[in-house]
Amino acid sequence: MKNSKDLQEFIKLHSIDAELIEGEDFSTSVSAAQSLNLTPDRILKSIILICDNIPVVVFLRGSKRISLAKIKKLGFKHVRLANDKEILEIVNYKRGAVPPLDLPPNLIKILDKDIANEHIMYAGGGDLNKTLKIRISDIIKINSPKIADVSQ
Repeated sequence: MKNSKDLQEFIKLHSIDAELIEGEDFSTSVSAAQSLNLTPDRILKSIILICDNIPVVVFLRGSKRISLAKIKKLGFKHVRLANDKEILEIVNYKRGAVPPLDLPPNLIKILDKDIANEHIMYAGGGDLNKTLKIRISDIIKINSPKIADVSQ
């Protein structure tokens, strides 16, 4: 299983201007926001879905919920959240620590259009006690995600 050290190596290898911040609990958007003295809308969630038996990661604001109906409108028939075991198998990071970087290249990536023009957000940092301060433009540059309205 990967962790924040693997993420730090990826950041260094790709010369990304990002910062790993250590704290107590960054496992949920609410706990991350509280730890950073921010509101959940400054937190970026990386949600792993199974869409027609294909793994997909969706990046969205911590204050929003994913809309499975909107995901289906992108051309998928069967959409569900991945379970903990599947998350680990797909991205090799545990639930609550999934970063928006260092993801499998064949993984379908979707970025909610609500955050496409944000500057800096805080995301999973590879470990439950770490968060990643990163520019959304870097997430887009590294992942080339489909940008779509997928939140509610």
